[in-house]
Amino acid sequence: GYYSLLHFIQALNSKSISEDVQIGVLTSGVQEVLGTERQNPLQAPVVGLCKVISQEYPNIICRNIDLASEHLEDGNLIRLFEKIILEMTANPEDRMIAYRGHYRWVEGAEQINTQSRKENIPLNLRENGVYLITGGLGRIGLTLAKYLAERVRAKIALVDRYELPAGVTPSDWDIYVSNQANSAQIDKQIHQLQAIIAAGGEVQIYKADVADADQMSGVVQDIESRFGSINGVVHAAGIVGEKAIKPIIETGLELSEIQFNPKIFGTLTLAKVFRDKKLDFIFLQSSLSSVLGGLGMAAYASANYFMDVFASAQKQNGGTPWISVDWDGWMFDGQHEQARTRTELTMDSVEGVEVFDRLMSTELISRVIISTADMDERINRWI
Repeated sequence: GYYSLLHFIQALNSKSISEDVQIGVLTSGVQEVLGTERQNPLQAPVVGLCKVISQEYPNIICRNIDLASEHLEDGNLIRLFEKIILEMTANPEDRMIAYRGHYRWVEGAEQINTQSRKENIPLNLRENGVYLITGGLGRIGLTLAKYLAERVRAKIALVDRYELPAGVTPSDWDIYVSNQANSAQIDKQIHQLQAIIAAGGEVQIYKADVADADQMSGVVQDIESRFGSINGVVHAAGIVGEKAIKPIIETGLELSEIQFNPKIFGTLTLAKVFRDKKLDFIFLQSSLSSVLGGLGMAAYASANYFMDVFASAQKQNGGTPWISVDWDGWMFDGQHEQARTRTELTMDSVEGVEVFDRLMSTELISRVIISTADMDERINRWI
């Protein structure tokens, strides 16, 4: 669905169509409404794209109409067509609609209150627990690794597509960072790794593609032989920055796959690798873009929305709890030269860690939105 809708919009753009256009994107089993439907995460990316279309093309209204499986049975098709025609001609403001039985539902968000358990081990963590973090050498990955070291003296496996320079072992770190010719980024990573160890954590670094099942199976086997059974996974791999932002007209297979590889195929790989293992949680680092879209974020929003729906769908399988968190932006040292309007809505790393601590201290919900401003107001403004 994602690519057909993407190419359709690009074709409309090539015809310079300026009059108002309405597009209804029909899906089946994407939205969780009753909690009993069999969800289909593979249809989710087209919904993320739908949100961005209306932002980049103000004359196009794109809405998702999610159907239940019984609507697609032969005896119900005429009634289904009537509902779709009414939906498209009544021109409602709603953009996320689901039909279940005789009822029409629209999506909303409910605020929750969470509390930190500063004096105790967080509900979902274990003292000396074993945790795997994908995107482990990224800024968020290293930040959360330090939190786990400080909070529960964790044994931490950092998995990343990149690695520190060959031959540079922990015993060489002090000598390596004293070399002025080094990359500032690598020096900072080493300082953060040293801080994790100083906080009481044990660290092992692995170079692997999270979307490669063979590589990840090998990583998991090595972690288990080194540290013992894995207790939790934080899936923080992903591409951000300029590579993640392109208008729809410039978005194609290559750019989309850059986003889909870690977030969609990586998530599917984690599900496969841990299918027969019972973990305390698998934590997916999604993005607020899956709710609010964003100019130039068609592929990024689509990939993140897949993660949200996938985590929700896992509840029906029992076993390991999955949680997908739609993060607002994080701001790290050295990024303050960005636009002021953006920094006003971002969290610094201390705030991000506080949110993560509260989530780890609370009974897990399959999807959580983290917004630094009123969510309804932002949805009304952007969607």
